[in-house]
Amino acid sequence: MKIFKVIVALKTPSEKGLNADFRKRSKDIFDAADFFNNKFARWNKRIFITDIDNSKIYMLLIKEAGADAAVISPLEIGVFSRFLYHDRKWAEFSSEQSKLFKSVMFNEIDAAEALHIVDESPIEKGDREGVTELLKTAETHAAPAPQADSAERSVEAGEETASGFSSGRQTQISDELAVKTFQFLLDTQYIGKSSPEKRRAVNNIKSILTEWLEK
Repeated sequence: MKIFKVIVALKTPSEKGLNADFRKRSKDIFDAADFFNNKFARWNKRIFITDIDNSKIYMLLIKEAGADAAVISPLEIGVFSRFLYHDRKWAEFSSEQSKLFKSVMFNEIDAAEALHIVDESPIEKGDREGVTELLKTAETHAAPAPQADSAERSVEAGEETASGFSSGRQTQISDELAVKTFQFLLDTQYIGKSSPEKRRAVNNIKSILTEWLEK
């Protein structure tokens, strides 16, 4: 099981976004979390909102470790972002089309720290009991997460992706994530407002590969 402490904020707030108070739209946020958890119930992936202030949303992302455990990234909660953007009209909070959040934090933590966060959380919505039980089980069976791994997964605000969520600019990514990212660029290089940038990125990567093929 992988557990992440996540904090998101508006990436490029509009005038309404600058004056928004997320606490007044908390129902939207809890609805988005419920939508996410229902959608991914069979995928053993869920989020739990731990706090909301005027400009940030705090949550835990809990995901069963699987074959793709090495490529877990902020993109995992893109469904949460898109629900708010489209279904709760949070598009008015953003000055860029189809772009809503940036990742302020995306750190892997262990079950003990996650349990402490849940215990200290002022939020009463959500399946606190179920999440607590899941984390206690994980704490019993899982080995402590290496400190270096947590540092590697810390991200800053970065470039927008097709999920409508800012994925962050990481100092290091896994080989598998690199391959998936290149495949995404290939598949979408002619789609969206950022298509010229994606084509340039594809061409740059192809140029590097060509040099190696010619050696």
